Amino acid sequence: MRRYGRPLNADLNLTNLVDVTFTLLIIFMITAPLLTQGIKVDLPKLTASSIETDNTITIHILRNRTIYIEHDGAKSRIRLNDFNRSFADIYAASSKPVVVNADKSVPYGIVMQVIGVLKESGVQKLGFLTDPVESRDAIQSLKL
Repeated sequence: MRRYGRPLNADLNLTNLVDVTFTLLIIFMITAPLLTQGIKVDLPKLTASSIETDNTITIHILRNRTIYIEHDGAKSRIRLNDFNRSFADIYAASSKPVVVNADKSVPYGIVMQVIGVLKESGVQKLGFLTDPVESRDAIQSLKL
């Protein structure tokens, strides 16, 4: 027996697939900027060579005087009063070079307190993070 009628539609309806794809694309475009990790610090601008921070202990000092210690992929928030004891424990276990990442608006006295603790703990290698200056004109504008 033979069936008569419309032939079967063998096309694949891609409308739903395209809708889902664009929805996912929009979700990723919105969430990608929110995933940036790290601590926002406004660094002073200087000319210097770059350093490798993978094998270091990084001390972040934010403009609101919050201190973070970053080592072995972990970040710890520490109060200035507890910094001496906390850093001594961390440094005794690793003895890695230390990099200070201080916001340029942090008072000089706070940075010097942190450096004093680093010196008391026996830090031999100490560095500071800065933003690179792009041109000679910018360097001239930084001079006092």
